[in-house]
Amino acid sequence: MKNPNSRKILDPFTGKELQESQNKDALFNIEKARITDFLDKPPKPVKNLVENFLTKTPIGAISAKGGMGKGQLCVHLGISLASGIPLFNNPKFVIPETGSVLMLNLEDDRREYHRRYSNCFAEVTRALSSKEVKDAKNLVLKNTFIPPVANKSGLSLAPDEGNKNINRIIDFAEKIPELRIIFIDPIILFFSLDICRADYVGNFINNMKLLHQATKAMIILVTHANKSSQTGETEVQMASGSLMGSNMFVNASRIVITMATPTKKTLAELEILGHPNNFVMLQRAKGNYLPPATHPILLERVSQGALRQVHFEHEDIEPVDYIEGLLNFIKDNQGIAKTRLLEEYRKSANISRNEVETVLKKLKKGGRVEERATGKNNQFCYFPKEITEQNDTSEEK
Repeated sequence: MKNPNSRKILDPFTGKELQESQNKDALFNIEKARITDFLDKPPKPVKNLVENFLTKTPIGAISAKGGMGKGQLCVHLGISLASGIPLFNNPKFVIPETGSVLMLNLEDDRREYHRRYSNCFAEVTRALSSKEVKDAKNLVLKNTFIPPVANKSGLSLAPDEGNKNINRIIDFAEKIPELRIIFIDPIILFFSLDICRADYVGNFINNMKLLHQATKAMIILVTHANKSSQTGETEVQMASGSLMGSNMFVNASRIVITMATPTKKTLAELEILGHPNNFVMLQRAKGNYLPPATHPILLERVSQGALRQVHFEHEDIEPVDYIEGLLNFIKDNQGIAKTRLLEEYRKSANISRNEVETVLKKLKKGGRVEERATGKNNQFCYFPKEITEQNDTSEEK
């Protein structure tokens, strides 16, 4: 007997009749399941929150052992997204569109965030003009939201409370204009339960998806690496599976950023001076739609824990202004001692000693400056190459 709820449908490719059930309980509509438009028009472009670094996906994660600087990284991301200043002042990490940032943190209070924001903002604006600093400051103040967390139970997303509290979080977040990103830090404190239980994690992830759907903002889950990755492991060779807890976190996070301490060998290969604990290696362990991360990003811990990217050459960034600036500095101070050069140019250019070392190596490699031992103590001093060549010529005459 023919189903009265069915209707005559012709397959657009074969011309044959298809019997499509009109029952409301049908799993799929066969016409809608076709990909007839996939090759006829271009797909929607992928949106980046930070070019070459952070694609806008529903959920991402930052994973590292304690003390690596996860909170500082969140603040740097927050300042850049709110103000439009490229992340770590790296011209590759441009912010396409500014917007609001929401920090939900159950570990650090507003006093700690006050310290972090003050130090990180001073770091990222160190080379800006007074007007640019003022404009950036106004945008950060306008676009940053960090609610007090005295009522921690109100943010619990454990199964017994989560379904109620997620609606309260959504109600608050929906009031924030142009919300771009929400940091959940650290996820373990939003649980109050076993972070490894798949059913608890599944419920939490569903709540995060609801939060994304309601706000259209990217959700960043901040988590400790698993215990095995905290037993002396260095470098950013941690796989995306190093997130603490159920692997459902890994599957749900389209982007995973890991942080670790570099080895002495790595710093030596990059010709970077300093103790490994003064640096952090940052890398994408997982990153959909982004170009492959061929090199980790090397960050130096500077004033009060703020982070600064170092070693231009490793990231293929050509610091042309610093190269010409340092060359002119050496021309104006011919025969300047290395220790004095590193210190004085560091202050005048407002960059780190390691950055001065990197630019100085470029000048020597390019044959534009010469290092010579002079004076009673045979102290290494620097001269512009053309000046040295002129002196050699005059001596021959």
